[in-house]
Amino acid sequence: MENPDDKYKIFDSSDLQGGAAAGRVIGFDSTGVVVLQRRFTYTAAFGLLAVGLGCLLGVVFLMLFSVSSVRAGQLQAQVQALRQAQSETCSTEQCLQQAAYLTKIMNHSANPCDDFYEYACGNYDKMLPYDHWFAYTSVFHEMDRKAQDDIETALSKPTADDSPNWERKVKDYYWTCVQYYRTYIHDENPFITQVLNKTDHGGLGNYLLGRSLDTASVDLMFRTVSGKYFVPSLFSARSHWNDYLHKSNSDWKYTIWHQDIYKRFVKEVAELLIRDSKMNVPNQAQVVETFASDVLYVEQQLLQIHSDSWPSQWMMFMSSNPSHPDRMLKVSDLTNRMSSLIDFKAFLSSIYGQDKITDNTKVVMYSEVYMDKLNTLLTQMKNNNTQEYNRKIGNFLTWVLASFFEWDLSPEYRLKFKSIRDITWYTYNPEENAHDFCFSNSRWGMKKALSGLYVKEYFSEASRDKANTLFEHLRKAAKDGIDQVGWMDDDTKRLAKQRVDSIVEKSGYPDQAKDNNYLDREFQRIDTSKDYFSLLLSSIEYLKNRQVRLLTDRYDPQDLEHWGQLWDTHFSYHLYDNELLVQAGILQAPLFSKNLPQQLVYGGMGTLLAHEIYQSFDVNGQRYSKSVGYQRKGWWSASAVNEYTNRVTCLRDSLRGLLEYYEQDRLGDLSAEER
Repeated sequence: MENPDDKYKIFDSSDLQGGAAAGRVIGFDSTGVVVLQRRFTYTAAFGLLAVGLGCLLGVVFLMLFSVSSVRAGQLQAQVQALRQAQSETCSTEQCLQQAAYLTKIMNHSANPCDDFYEYACGNYDKMLPYDHWFAYTSVFHEMDRKAQDDIETALSKPTADDSPNWERKVKDYYWTCVQYYRTYIHDENPFITQVLNKTDHGGLGNYLLGRSLDTASVDLMFRTVSGKYFVPSLFSARSHWNDYLHKSNSDWKYTIWHQDIYKRFVKEVAELLIRDSKMNVPNQAQVVETFASDVLYVEQQLLQIHSDSWPSQWMMFMSSNPSHPDRMLKVSDLTNRMSSLIDFKAFLSSIYGQDKITDNTKVVMYSEVYMDKLNTLLTQMKNNNTQEYNRKIGNFLTWVLASFFEWDLSPEYRLKFKSIRDITWYTYNPEENAHDFCFSNSRWGMKKALSGLYVKEYFSEASRDKANTLFEHLRKAAKDGIDQVGWMDDDTKRLAKQRVDSIVEKSGYPDQAKDNNYLDREFQRIDTSKDYFSLLLSSIEYLKNRQVRLLTDRYDPQDLEHWGQLWDTHFSYHLYDNELLVQAGILQAPLFSKNLPQQLVYGGMGTLLAHEIYQSFDVNGQRYSKSVGYQRKGWWSASAVNEYTNRVTCLRDSLRGLLEYYEQDRLGDLSAEER
């Protein structure tokens, strides 16, 4: 949503698809997702709904096509009728495959008159392989697995003589990673030699490796970790969601759930770092013990202030727009607010460049309460004992960076990190392999190239045209349906139709995804001829350069930057920008295909998209408008709000006696919002 003064835009950190509005403001948060702009995103997770609708409508479809007479006298007439309506007949290979799939998931032993859902979908769970990552599975999970398999298949294909540079690079990137992953003995550890063993990082790694702490500078160490290497630590600054999958601030939960196990894990990794650095560290056992204790202490403190600040921060957020000018600070004011413990001009310049950041650059501090509590924590630690403060924060930042490069250390390290994940997340993934890891790594470093490769191989322009047509039909149907809403007055209906009319539809892919010149320019700085670690460092520089573009370029909804991962099997409606994003990955069978009959397309993808369209003017959507943005009161009239409230109350009352009280309240509101 663009503000009236056109000075900045905002987006929410929960935007998992990676879309972002460009602007002139940088934001800070405590969750490792701190943003320049902020957008609210409501991504629907209709896995079970899709299964149900797909099964039910699919079986009806099959029944319609299977109930036919075979009497010879009628055969000729049937053939002629099919020829006249060939476009509506299931005759293509993909349609027949879909028909076979729907037949397979049916439970023919069930009586459709008693339980039609069991009849239509009863064998769905039985035909699926067990997936330890999910308590249940769905059509989306199936599609997601297939999409990843499809990309890995495309990555494995040899490049043709006329393949564009970007395609060569993304395949080289992937296979360089695979080769590194499969090499179990490395002559050197580049993370240690090129990062930890350097002495120009303000003291980073000094305590662990037995170096002096006299020149330690927390500000410079932080700038190195979160600026140079772009790793969230005490907090992070972003003009975009950071989707680097190798790090996770969720490590903080280890200190709550499994302190002893986690501490032992930190100590074991610390011992390996000392060993591989070939440093002579006096009193190594005590150094390792202190290092692990410092890491746990800082992580516990950060987790605590994050937990303490969330309720009040949420109330502040709900009571005022985070992008309001009153909430903005100059960079110099933010440095002063943090007691000059961190030089924010120098920090942000290390990401965006010195020519982009001045003392007067405006910032949005999204988690003000967290940042103030962080300032209190750091100030108290420094006032109590400056040397101990330098050591604790230095050890914490050293650990953050080592965790960030976890996957880029030797297999001995990776095995320890994997073991702690298995324990703390109660999961075990025996299938973790080079291809899965390197797909994730390629997604981090060259996401746009993977998107381009996916649509090149698996999504045609004809499919996009059919998706566009589907959306326009649904848009018209939604507007027609608004006229039938009895509890809305005419003025509210008019505004609702305007809201539907202004939805920005983003189906399949933007033109840039198939523009070789654009993708070649995008990745011209990625040099896949270097060793693997150097390739990672060049990727970090690419991501930082992407941040600069997001900071300085105007927001274009059709820019590939704001389409996320095109193979994603999700779709999302963005309230702030009034955009409906439906990537190519979800526009696949069984929900959609240009070769499927209309019955299946509208019964599958059409049903799900219609739900998203209605969110544009529902009880949440009515709080957003193009001219104002978020408005707590909303644009529904008082009479419409009153009528809606009465119906929600009626719905909740109808559930009394059937559900527990808290479920009555929750389900009543949820059912009303979800129609």
